[in-house]
Amino acid sequence: MSSLESNNKGSAGERLVAQFFDSQYSRFFSFPDPKTKSNAQVADVLLWKNRLVLLVEIKTRAKGSSSINLWIRNKIQEAVEQITKNYN
Repeated sequence: MSSLESNNKGSAGERLVAQFFDSQYSRFFSFPDPKTKSNAQVADVLLWKNRLVLLVEIKTRAKGSSSINLWIRNKIQEAVEQITKNYN
């Protein structure tokens, strides 16, 4: 799978998750693709409910040679780094 195909699937996944949160929590509490003041993406979806804020980062997997466990660890690390970098 090409990186363009993977990116399209990733964008589709982000839209599906954003639509889910919009339908469950309304747009008053769900913010797709939140940005910092410097226009860096914080996460794919920010969900704000009272004193709780959830940052959701969506990842898609193209078929590859790495094991699912290794892929999961790498993607979680990438998401943590993105959120941490853009939070500070």
